Amino acid sequence: MIQLLSLLSRSRDSITAVQLAGSSIQVISTARADAALKRRDGVLIVEAELTFACIAHKQVRFHDRLAENTSHSRILRVHDKLILQLTTVIPASCAMPEGKHANNLPVARNFTPHWIRIDHVNNHWQGEYGLSAR
Repeated sequence: MIQLLSLLSRSRDSITAVQLAGSSIQVISTARADAALKRRDGVLIVEAELTFACIAHKQVRFHDRLAENTSHSRILRVHDKLILQLTTVIPASCAMPEGKHANNLPVARNFTPHWIRIDHVNNHWQGEYGLSAR
């Protein structure tokens, strides 16, 4: 899948492997994302969140700084401009309360993505990640 994304984008993606509890996470950054990271004064936080409710929901968010309460997240430094935050959310029920952000719900088990890909298009960060059976 990662190679297919690289072929489709026809860019010089950079790939950095980070280790977490014996697992390797491939962090793929497009040439546009690498250029945008170099222009930044500070670090970019890439939060990969997996919510388990009635169905699993994957989400990637981008932050300029770590949230005040990251006690339920695992934090990994990829390099001097990029930090990876892995968060797992397990709500008390299947329905997410209206207007309530997933960070306010109970958090449990950790997950480890196999790869995370970031891009920077039209001044907006974009991301996706993939899981594999481990």
